[in-house]
Amino acid sequence: MSSFRPQLASEQVQLGGATWLSEVDAARIEGLLTTRFPWRGYHIDWQSVPLTVHLDWGSATDAQASAFVRGVAVSRSKEVTLLYSRHHALRVSSIWLAGNVTEAGFNAQQYFAIGGTVETPDLNAIAEFESCSNIWAHAT
Repeated sequence: MSSFRPQLASEQVQLGGATWLSEVDAARIEGLLTTRFPWRGYHIDWQSVPLTVHLDWGSATDAQASAFVRGVAVSRSKEVTLLYSRHHALRVSSIWLAGNVTEAGFNAQQYFAIGGTVETPDLNAIAEFESCSNIWAHAT
């Protein structure tokens, strides 16, 4: 099982394509997700969340994954938060995310994209990425 590699994410930050969130903000956003959504193990129970869509990422091409992300609610935001854990989160452009779905995981087995701002996350614009397996998201 792969795990998030902060040093890879730091390279994206150094290139100017991402910014780190504080641990306080990462923990707050993680807390919102865990209290707002039903969970099945380590994943949101998307089957219980209305108006969601799914992509079998394991059998999709990179172009199909990119098109899928561009077509879901999280892409309404200019920037999104990528949440890896209660300690690690980044802000990136939604355009960058759509074009770099695999790379955005920075080797993580799972990560979330949340629309809105750091101060006011849009909990109707969430996507969950299971490394090259599934992408679940709020529909537009």
